[in-house]
Amino acid sequence: MSSVLGIDNSTGAYPLVIGYSSSFVLMGSLVSQTYNYFNHSSNDPRGLKAFVWILFISELFLTILTVYGFWRGVSANDLLTIFHAGMIVPALAFLTGFVSFITHGFFGWRIWRLKRSCLYPILVMMISSVQFAMVTYGGVQFGLSPSVQLIDIFDSSDDGLPIMDQFEFYIPVWLCGSLLCDTTITT
Repeated sequence: MSSVLGIDNSTGAYPLVIGYSSSFVLMGSLVSQTYNYFNHSSNDPRGLKAFVWILFISELFLTILTVYGFWRGVSANDLLTIFHAGMIVPALAFLTGFVSFITHGFFGWRIWRLKRSCLYPILVMMISSVQFAMVTYGGVQFGLSPSVQLIDIFDSSDDGLPIMDQFEFYIPVWLCGSLLCDTTITT
């Protein structure tokens, strides 16, 4: 079997390696942006600065848990180990939803400040609330139910692609909700 970095792809681990690597690069970008913000935005209100700190610390904690999961998976030669790591999955799910929710809230506030219209911010926050609830529900349900076998989702079909029809309802609701919020914000 072929492997990259000593990781066997028989469980579909390569997309996870790409995802982990991308999250590390994006965290570096966030650190740089936060540093630049605090060096160049000294006139911003305290509330906005506190918001940036909350977002940064939440994202930092999320990255620490991700690094722990990655380390645990690499040391076990199975990146799917994180899915059997007790309370890490609910914590990751909650923090992912929380960071998305407060980021959507910030951009909803910015839209309201620029357009003085409540329609888009209300729409964004309604959808964001649903995606936050779905990712938290999924994390808690999966994290507290060790009998769930998520590994089956990563088994390949005949064409070598992951079997997607086994995902629970909350996964597409969460991902599509987040995509819809991001698309609404950027339009």
